[in-house]
Amino acid sequence: MILRAMGMKIGRKVYDCSRSITERTLTEVGDYANLNEGCVLQAHSLEEGVFKSDYIRLGSGCSIGPGAFVHYGVCMGDHVVLDADSF
Repeated sequence: MILRAMGMKIGRKVYDCSRSITERTLTEVGDYANLNEGCVLQAHSLEEGVFKSDYIRLGSGCSIGPGAFVHYGVCMGDHVVLDADSF
């Protein structure tokens, strides 16, 4: 409920134990998703002096492993699993 109030599009019954979701207005999470311990969803980057940002979209039933890092521009389909400590 708090994430929705902050402008994030988030589905029903989402398990959120993530450490960081930087831009909530650029992040969409589907129903029944699983954001494990210490995962980071970062929708921006500063590369070679240029600020870049894009949407992050996670489908229904997605699972982000512990310590995984999701960068800007990622679009994951339904029921996709990102392993622990992955980028």
